[in-house]
Amino acid sequence: MAALRAEQRERSVTRHKQFGLAFLAVPIMIFTLFAIGEGIGGEDGWWGHLIQLAIAIALLGGAWYVPRLGGPALILSAFALGWWVIATADDVASGLSTLTIIGLPLVISGVFFTLAGRRSPRT
Repeated sequence: MAALRAEQRERSVTRHKQFGLAFLAVPIMIFTLFAIGEGIGGEDGWWGHLIQLAIAIALLGGAWYVPRLGGPALILSAFALGWWVIATADDVASGLSTLTIIGLPLVISGVFFTLAGRRSPRT
């Protein structure tokens, strides 16, 4: 009976991690497309999207292997992004769209990874 519960818990952890990965894939794809598009277009700011992509991938790796710490790190990074967007946005509409497209998936992914960390016996 205990082995069955442990197996169900492990499946639950895996499912939470997969959902977290799915939501984090949205900003990763956006950063990748922007970096490629601006690089091909010859704009100078394409490397900035590569930095954002590297940070998102590092957060993903940390959340996947240590979900108890990585989940809250994703949520905190979304709040840091929100603060930065509010401080630098030219208008409210562009700030809200950035927070919706990039920040919301970070928060949702962070919640799923945090749930995986709470259910995981290894972390």
